[in-house]
Amino acid sequence: MRVHPRSLVAAGLLAVVGLVPLYGDPRQSPVTHPEWARLLLRGLELDDALHASVRVSQVFSALSWRESLAYPADRYLRSDGMDLHETADGSRLLTVVDPIGGEASYHMAVVRGGDYRMRVRLSGESDEPASAEITLRGETQPTGQFALRIPKTGEWVDAGAAHLDPGVYYASVLLPEGCDLEYIELAPPCLNAVEPMGGWRPSAIAHVYDVALTTLQALDMEYELPPASTPEEYGAEEFAVVEGDVPIAISASAGNPGWDQIEARWLRGGENGTAAILKLEIPREGLYTVYAFADTRGGQRWTVDSCQKAILCPSEEAPRWWPVLTNRFEAGTHSLAVTAGPGSIVQRVRVVRKKDSPEDYVAALARLGLDLGEAGPISRDLAVDAMNFIEKKRLGVWSTYCGDIVLTPQTLFAGAVSGDLLTPAVPPPSGGNPLPPGGNPTGPPSDTGLPPGYTPPDISQPPSSPDTP
Repeated sequence: MRVHPRSLVAAGLLAVVGLVPLYGDPRQSPVTHPEWARLLLRGLELDDALHASVRVSQVFSALSWRESLAYPADRYLRSDGMDLHETADGSRLLTVVDPIGGEASYHMAVVRGGDYRMRVRLSGESDEPASAEITLRGETQPTGQFALRIPKTGEWVDAGAAHLDPGVYYASVLLPEGCDLEYIELAPPCLNAVEPMGGWRPSAIAHVYDVALTTLQALDMEYELPPASTPEEYGAEEFAVVEGDVPIAISASAGNPGWDQIEARWLRGGENGTAAILKLEIPREGLYTVYAFADTRGGQRWTVDSCQKAILCPSEEAPRWWPVLTNRFEAGTHSLAVTAGPGSIVQRVRVVRKKDSPEDYVAALARLGLDLGEAGPISRDLAVDAMNFIEKKRLGVWSTYCGDIVLTPQTLFAGAVSGDLLTPAVPPPSGGNPLPPGGNPTGPPSDTGLPPGYTPPDISQPPSSPDTP
């Protein structure tokens, strides 16, 4: 008899969550928050970073990151050259007993990308070097490598920070003989939690609303929520270039005779990149998505209030509206910083307040192909459907991650950068007939400040940004 794969998944659900009812049909029993949290991690392929025996609080922490994710030394995935022992005060330490040193590795699940800081609690008398590193599963080169000082008595030692895309990581500590390891910790960056309204609760029943909310959060797709108000728009001329960087901001008419009627303005990354800041005025508290109409061929890093960070990876796509990030803003003034890689261009920024009721999340998921049905406790079949939906969408979303966008050291740029952000690299020649984009009848294309092969906006009609992002 052939068994449908979904039936196998549903039947195996109880084994995954470790809860087997004594009587009745398990498919009819309610799905709890701990069960849904594990299914969600499974859909993200992060569940193997958390053993089935770990505490529920650790499963919740992997999703919400309300606090640092700390592992005691004895919860290692693998250790070499180290012995586990217990101190008089009940602490369990890993002590390096091998003369050539020891290593302990730990699984870490990262749901949201950002700059994560690593800390280690250790002690020892050795003058030999110690180090730590973070490596993405399946990779051979570490994402982050850090030197560690060794205090004589147990204390927390800051290793350093590394940009981590979503995925499973191995955090490893390498210590010389005689050193003790007590804890390893990954401190959260500024990020939005993946959690139901009111937070995760060990004994709560998972509601359709809980599943809808956490599914869109985990996939970083809250930009799919409908708009709640008229968008606020900002042009490239409103960016302020950060002192010390050498970017160039240009107009579309730079170097192109007859283009003076083009009103579009573009902030462009110079040969070593551009750093600029935009002041946002948020009229009322709420959930907002920030979009950028941009050419991202050089990649872009965006940061809100020097905290939450998002990356637009290098792409050869034509300029379009990109959803940069979704964040809950308080009313008032906020900063939006962009680091634009070489050749990358930003023309406009749009800030859209979103409808964020539970019903809005359910409706957004339905438009994307996952219908969770009527409000109420989530059924097991629908919970499995949601897990499969997350797994399918994750493959597309996570395939676009590319790490951080790092600028090269500053060098002087040939173009002039003045208080007017729209000073072109080379003044447009006077006179002449309108030319096709990039055209130059007297020889090779002039230095227009546009990246090679870039096609400026169509001038056959009055320029404007697209109606909707």
